[in-house]
Amino acid sequence: DVQVTGAANLQAQQDIQIAQNLMASAITTQSVAGNTTVGGQVGTAGALDMRAGGNIAAGQVVAGVAGGAAASIDADGSVQLASLETGGDNAGRAGQDHAVTGEMAVQDHADVQAGGTIQAGSLAVGAGLQAQAGGDIVVNGDALVIGNAQLQSGGAQQVAGNLQVTDQLVSDAQGGLQVGGDLVANNGL
Repeated sequence: DVQVTGAANLQAQQDIQIAQNLMASAITTQSVAGNTTVGGQVGTAGALDMRAGGNIAAGQVVAGVAGGAAASIDADGSVQLASLETGGDNAGRAGQDHAVTGEMAVQDHADVQAGGTIQAGSLAVGAGLQAQAGGDIVVNGDALVIGNAQLQSGGAQQVAGNLQVTDQLVSDAQGGLQVGGDLVANNGL
């Protein structure tokens, strides 16, 4: 475990590897040409900024839940998280795939961009969603977006459960939009 009373700022030219948890009042990691891997939880009450020239992988990620601080996760390779919960805005960038196996819950605005596939187990966003993928956009459960949702993908867009957008849904999918449950867009498509 790495537990810091104040802010944690971890920088390396190559890999950053933490076998268990990374906890601090604010967290910044940068592996310039390598990967960042956290075997357990990444937790901060403050802002989270993770950057890697390679891949970013972590278990449960919790950031800014109390104070609404922003979270940014940016990898030239892939992003692979067990779950993601943020109290503020979330910016997710991946040169390859951006995957959150479990729940992705963002209190404010979410902006996710990936060269490959964007995947989430379930999705809840509190202040609008922008998602742009070179491949597919896939939600394996329900998706709720308060505000507008703008989805653009080079592949298909698939929501296995219900898709509810409280304002307008704009879907631009080369491979079509498929919703397994109900599709509700309060201000149209």
